[in-house]
Amino acid sequence: MLTHYIKLSLKNFYKNKVVFIGSLFTLCLGGLCCAIVFSYVLNEITIDSKALKDKANTYIFVQEGVRQHDFGFYQFDNKNKYPEIEAYCYVGKINRGEIKLRSRNNIYNPQGLWVDSTFFKIFDYKLLRGNKQTILENPQNIILTESYAKKLFGNESAVGKHIILENYYKRNFTVSGIVENPTSNSSLQFDFIVGKSPMTYYLGAGYVLLYKNVNTFLFKEKIKDLLRVELKKLRKEYEINKPKTGNDGDVSIISIDQLYFKKIPIQTNTFFSRQGNLKTIYTLCIIIIVSLIISLLNLINLQIVNTNKQIKNFVVHRLNGATSKNLFSQRLTEFCMYAILSVAIIACVFPEILEMFNTHMNLKLNLSTFQMLCVISLMVFILLFISFIYPFIIAIKRSKIKSLKEKNFFGGELIGRKKIIILQYTLAFILLISSIIVIKQLYTLLHTSLGYEYKNTISVEFKLPASLEPNEHQYNNLSTSIEDEIAYSKKMFAFENYVDHELRKSPYILEVTKGQSFLDIHEALFSLKEKNKGTQLVNAVNVDKTALKVYNFKLLEGHFFEASAEFKKEENIVINEAAMKYFNFKNIADAHIYQNLNNREANLTVIGVIKDFNYQKLSVKPKPLILFNHGGKYRFIKFKEGKIKEGLAYVKKVFKENNPDEVFKYTILSNEIAQQYNEEKKLSTVYTSFTILTLFISAMGLFTIALYDTQRRKKEIGIRKVNGANTNEIIKMFNADFLKSVIVAFLIACPIAYSVMYYWLQNFAYKTILSWWLFVFTGLIVFVIAILTVSWQSYVAATVNPSKVLKDE
Repeated sequence: MLTHYIKLSLKNFYKNKVVFIGSLFTLCLGGLCCAIVFSYVLNEITIDSKALKDKANTYIFVQEGVRQHDFGFYQFDNKNKYPEIEAYCYVGKINRGEIKLRSRNNIYNPQGLWVDSTFFKIFDYKLLRGNKQTILENPQNIILTESYAKKLFGNESAVGKHIILENYYKRNFTVSGIVENPTSNSSLQFDFIVGKSPMTYYLGAGYVLLYKNVNTFLFKEKIKDLLRVELKKLRKEYEINKPKTGNDGDVSIISIDQLYFKKIPIQTNTFFSRQGNLKTIYTLCIIIIVSLIISLLNLINLQIVNTNKQIKNFVVHRLNGATSKNLFSQRLTEFCMYAILSVAIIACVFPEILEMFNTHMNLKLNLSTFQMLCVISLMVFILLFISFIYPFIIAIKRSKIKSLKEKNFFGGELIGRKKIIILQYTLAFILLISSIIVIKQLYTLLHTSLGYEYKNTISVEFKLPASLEPNEHQYNNLSTSIEDEIAYSKKMFAFENYVDHELRKSPYILEVTKGQSFLDIHEALFSLKEKNKGTQLVNAVNVDKTALKVYNFKLLEGHFFEASAEFKKEENIVINEAAMKYFNFKNIADAHIYQNLNNREANLTVIGVIKDFNYQKLSVKPKPLILFNHGGKYRFIKFKEGKIKEGLAYVKKVFKENNPDEVFKYTILSNEIAQQYNEEKKLSTVYTSFTILTLFISAMGLFTIALYDTQRRKKEIGIRKVNGANTNEIIKMFNADFLKSVIVAFLIACPIAYSVMYYWLQNFAYKTILSWWLFVFTGLIVFVIAILTVSWQSYVAATVNPSKVLKDE
């Protein structure tokens, strides 16, 4: 009997090839989309599930009173004092570019972790070589990831090899272990791990592993009270006011998920290698849900057509003795064959599509075969069940005589094809309008003036000569007094001035300035007048006196820096308009700000005010900013228009003359600014891709229905032609029938899309305009696609010889 059902199903597939191919194609596209987004969402929501031994009981120790920063420098190894803690580990993050690794006369720029010896008591990264219990106790040991060890030493064993790490000074390390590569859902991405040592310090976070039976609420209360004295000391030193809301500078523990998805406003880039974005996840899920609904509607429409074609066969089989069970079994066989074919096709192309998605999104997603097959099978089952069973049940219940008289059924018995087309195209319109607005908003973000000049500008870091670099002993014993800072600075000034002089000799270079990138703004604590006024966290950046010429800031009041950077008790600063309003300065004549640094108070005199410029993403308005005349390690070199290539060659020459052992690296400032919007670019591309996909599915469904309609109405077309109707009139008749549904969908979609995108644009300080032409343009695109889709079938039907059609009938 099964063989009979299979043969009958294959016969039906052959007779209705268009429906079969359309249904299979819709299933494959829908299943593939679902599998891709499932991989991404699963990767995000299972962050650190493999990296941590017990994620549910692992927290990060944070404190809200100072800078919403971590309190990782506290130690929790006192079991009598903290019996709730199973393990504690501080993890410092070493960013790429902060440190150099030398091996076999080659220089690398890895990223790494600077950790306590208890690292492997909390983290579960598999150590392929070495002893987890003792490997980090020796500060001269270094652990390399499997991939980085291969990069450095090829197929040779890396264990026992010697390498050098350089930051402020050089240190020798011995490779003592190899760890597996961190997975794609690890919040920590690294090339090496070293143990903590007193010679260096890297910002990071304190990870706490609690015992399973610990009441976290009581533990939070305990650590908040135990650290109260320390917080008071910090507030006294930094003049921090009690927060307006919440407890007095609470110290607490926060779960990994809360920090990763930024559910609380705490800076995480000092320890997490990447940051989760719930909005991105929600947006992708919405796009996929809409795409799947469109796929489902298309599949239902195709199966309605298929059921209409087979309805007489159902009745004939029933008149010949077939039961509802027999018909259901035959339908179930078709169902299973569709499922097997679609799952097999998706499984074949899924790895390649996932690799393309990984490349575009800069991810390393990896879904197991079992997971992939489960999600694909589930999605295919849902789509097939709804689209197959619904029209089949209606057909079974239908009167045999009525079914023999009529070739199709819609109306009250089954949701009509026109309603489905309207719903399908409404969703397609909403996606397309939204996609165009997202692209337009991205264009606005990338081309809105930032308020300062950054084109034709690069940043380069010139290293100090080896004779000026402090060795390990000097670095550890370097005093922080003003006199020592000045003495050390004078050693560098001659070299710095020489480099600047050499660069300015070039006819291709307009100006050179030293300082920080505006994309690397830091927060600092400032106060107004008396100490009891309290301090405020304000953004600050280091520049020098030539920054005005490079960035072309608009000076509104006072003047810019005129002297070289100096360390002195009274210091001049420049602020922006937002800071002027923030500190409530009426003019700069008596504008002073105070800053406490290393137990000395600095009196900062405001000498100038510049016009606000956008140094952050354009989703926010410019915030208060204080500019210091401290220079910095990066040189920002501005070239003449059209002379970047020649200028780069000259800068490289000067660089190699002064840093012969270093690799010449530079960053183009305009590219760096554009990279801020990589997330938006990726989301925009994914959004547009899915929109095109849904349009294609909708057009394919419309094509199939138009084909069925023309075939069903061949006799009507023949009669009309015999009675004098020409080809154009017949084409118009068919087009009008379908375009009415598309027009209704457009009218429904426009207000919905406008409301959704208006709400979305509220997330940006600088918004694109929701112009009327966007909606008209979208409507024209879809109308043209619909007309081309339907007109082809209409033309073929209208040009058939009517005598042949009527003879066949």
